[in-house]
Amino acid sequence: MSIIKDDTIKLLNDQLNKELFSASFYFNMSSWCDKHGLKGCGKFLYGHYREELEHFEKFKDFINKVGGQASISEMKAPPSNFKSVQDLFETVAKHEEYVTSCINEIVGFAFENKDYITLRFLDWFIQEQLEEQELFN
Repeated sequence: MSIIKDDTIKLLNDQLNKELFSASFYFNMSSWCDKHGLKGCGKFLYGHYREELEHFEKFKDFINKVGGQASISEMKAPPSNFKSVQDLFETVAKHEEYVTSCINEIVGFAFENKDYITLRFLDWFIQEQLEEQELFN
């Protein structure tokens, strides 16, 4: 039996998969940069790939800790080709805005349901998304 609502577990699992997609997305961007001789950008984006994997792990650990079951679902492949480095970073900024909106959706749901356990967990992600959006904007 889970400590939080099954609907919340579903939203958290959806986000877990979005974090895994984000990691794959940053991996592809890093490789694109390496291919085009942009080694510094490639290294920077590879660091974000690893960071997204940590986010994925945080969601997995939390879901399992509250009695849910973390699970990976099917996902589409992230983009791997970009017109330019500017196009790549504009794509990153849009993606991080999307991730922020997804986190906000879960926060809103948890708030409406007075799910303080999940709200407390999500505090870290709210701050993280602020930093990500500031960085890429």
